[in-house]
Amino acid sequence: MSIRLLTLGMPRVEVDSGERGPFDALTPAELTIAYVRTAPPRLDRYRKDAPGPVIDLMDRCLAKRPEHRPTMEEVLGRCGRSAILP
Repeated sequence: MSIRLLTLGMPRVEVDSGERGPFDALTPAELTIAYVRTAPPRLDRYRKDAPGPVIDLMDRCLAKRPEHRPTMEEVLGRCGRSAILP
């Protein structure tokens, strides 16, 4: 389940930034190295109007260590089901 939260955060960065994703990488190998060595950018880097709680939640979704990511229940509780599920 934790990997799903990581993949929830990455498209959010793509949508808000207009870039490929949170890491500047062209190949899968470069992406892996960037993921290991670089902290992902905070959402407020791209969206100055993003509310603090959303920024904090996205930071946690992008945490490298699975145990630092929120649970799906926490994400749904904070965002509401309609914000994530079709």
